[in-house]
Amino acid sequence: MANQKNVTSLYVYSRICPIHFSSITWVLIGGAGFVIALMSLLEKDNQWITYVGLLLLLVSISRFLFRRIIILTSYSTYKNFKSLLDFDLSGWETIPIEAGVLNSDHWAINCSIEIDIRENNNPLNLNIIRDALVIFKENANSRFYSGSHGADARKKWNLDGPLKISGSASRLVIGDMYEIIQVYLKAIHKESRIIKKVTIDWGDTVEYVKFKKPVR
Repeated sequence: MANQKNVTSLYVYSRICPIHFSSITWVLIGGAGFVIALMSLLEKDNQWITYVGLLLLLVSISRFLFRRIIILTSYSTYKNFKSLLDFDLSGWETIPIEAGVLNSDHWAINCSIEIDIRENNNPLNLNIIRDALVIFKENANSRFYSGSHGADARKKWNLDGPLKISGSASRLVIGDMYEIIQVYLKAIHKESRIIKKVTIDWGDTVEYVKFKKPVR
């Protein structure tokens, strides 16, 4: 369990990995395939129905295996990504794991990402960073599911300026954070050498939000 609470552990990465498939959808496909194949075999119906069932089952299993392979092959990049950045990253090591944010239905309510830059004479650099934050915003807001009836404290992500964005984070949104830092901001900095520091603030509240429909 101690290792699971380490932000660089395989367990944590498997929970936030930005490549996600709908678990319930593929369980249903696999289950349907199994039932079709079993009924066909028991009732000795047309062989093609058996093949359809087996194909659905195989597709479902392959999907889960593919995701697992992606996680295992990309984990080494995740494990060392912070040390390989050419700018400072603050806050990643304090992901509120013990508060339950890695559960599918828990959210860190008041989060923010802020980017500090070096002196800049090229407005194009600011525009590129802002575009990256907009991409993150769209991805993160697509993770919001319909919550249960009653109060919902979650906040959609919004830009607070060209270099800051705030909102609520689930485990999938944390995966989107990793992606924007590792892919977008790292590439921007490689070309412009403009980023000094990226600071993530998780706030002090993690809340359970019962969902009506499955997490994507």
